[in-house]
Amino acid sequence: MGAFAEVEGLSDALGDALDPNMLDSSVSVLGKDATGKLQSAAVKTNKKAMAYLALAFDNMKLLRLITNAKSEEWPEGEAWKVMQFLTKKYRPNDLQTRVELRKRLVNLKLRFEQDPSDLFEELEAIEHASAKTKAKVTEIDLIGAVYAVAPMEYIAVLTMEESVRGEDLELEHLEEVMCKIWSTVGASLVSSYQGRQKLF
Repeated sequence: MGAFAEVEGLSDALGDALDPNMLDSSVSVLGKDATGKLQSAAVKTNKKAMAYLALAFDNMKLLRLITNAKSEEWPEGEAWKVMQFLTKKYRPNDLQTRVELRKRLVNLKLRFEQDPSDLFEELEAIEHASAKTKAKVTEIDLIGAVYAVAPMEYIAVLTMEESVRGEDLELEHLEEVMCKIWSTVGASLVSSYQGRQKLF
């Protein structure tokens, strides 16, 4: 969302606070001086942001957020209020969020016959969910999670990678070596696993 807002020139409208160039009402009469032009641009940007949000939301629960952001002063709604609603709903900054994210880390699993990219996609999702909250997951947390769930067939190569990289070890290094192993033996492992499943 941040990158898209930057490209489309919507960063101020989709921020977490009121754009300082916004008026008390979008129906106010705007002046023709420099300040009036900034205010006019802010109103247009807000309308554009609201239109993008309406297009992006695909269910009534989300569309209700747009309705809640509307008022007599802003009949089209205020985009920054929608962003506040979204942040409060999907990135709550509380103890429950910390507990839920830690549970997701603890409950991670990976079988040797499973593509390790599944694990790293889930780790990326957890990291993203924790961003900008007190529950922020660190790189060390994610690396520790990989060691905790990696099948024993990966442990030797992970340990070797750690000894080579030392303090420069990053999550992407572990992903790279695990995926290399998977690309070599993955197909045969899946075929063997599916064969065993059919026997039962």
